[in-house]
Order: sequence, then structure tokens, then C-alpha cells
Amino acid sequence: MEKSGAKTAGRIQRDTPDGDSVNIWRGPLMRRNTAGNPSDFISFTYNSERNWERGDRYTLYARPLNPHSPLFMTLAVTYNDGTAEYVTLNQGSEGRKQLTLVLDSAKTATNLYGTIHYSAGRGEISYIDSIALVRTRGRNDNVKARRAQHTVKIR
Repeated sequence: MEKSGAKTAGRIQRDTPDGDSVNIWRGPLMRRNTAGNPSDFISFTYNSERNWERGDRYTLYARPLNPHSPLFMTLAVTYNDGTAEYVTLNQGSEGRKQLTLVLDSAKTATNLYGTIHYSAGRGEISYIDSIALVRTRGRNDNVKARRAQHTVKIR
């Protein structure tokens, strides 16, 4: 991984994760949930960059601790042909949750979006811990892995 501000051939390089499997998450690693939170959502957007490849997989991880309500996660991607794909997960209980979105290997992705939603009840204190977004390179089972994804035309 390149370091932010590292010099290469006289240029300043951006902090861009590189490799076959890398955690690209830039948000909080943990969140405390109470009914008084200003928002029930953690949302994020990533624009395509030089390390994106067709067929990449993006897996969102989160671990609810002491939850009283389900955790809802969404991952979506937009493509340069005006289509978008998304997957969702809605699960209660403690334990590590994961949601994977596999990019279409025949299209060029432009943006990746996602949300983690948890609505705490009155008097509740719970946590969402171990939040991560991991990019891995595509595998030979991409067709099978993409079956749960939904495709929509956005323009």
C-alpha cells in the first residue's frame, strides 16, 4: 500500500490501497447506538480509481453487539452504461454480518455506495463493531455469486 504523501519520481502519490484483498473502509470502525443518535445511518461512497477491476468483489462487514433490532446493510454500484446493481441484508442477533457485491465483469463501474442502518430503541445502548469494506479480486464463481444481486436502469 502506498503511503499518503509518499514521493515517487518527484510526484506526490495519493493513499490508494493496492493488492488482491484490501480493506478500503475510511469510516468509523465502531459505532455506539442509542435512541438519541442524530442519524440511524452510516453511509459511504467510493469513486472508481486506478485499482478497481471488472469483476472485483466488495464485502461489507459489521458485528452488532447487544442489538435489540435488526441490522440493515446495503451495497450498490453504478456503471457507465446507466445501470446499477445492489444487494441488501437485514438480520437480527449478534455475530458478524457480511454482505458481498460482485461487480459485473463486462461493465465499467463508476461508483460504489453503501449504508449500514440500525435503529436503537428507547433506553438501548448497543454497538456496531468491526466495520470493514474489503475489496477482493474476482474469482471463477462470479456468475453464481451475483445471483442475489438486483439490477436497475437509472438513466
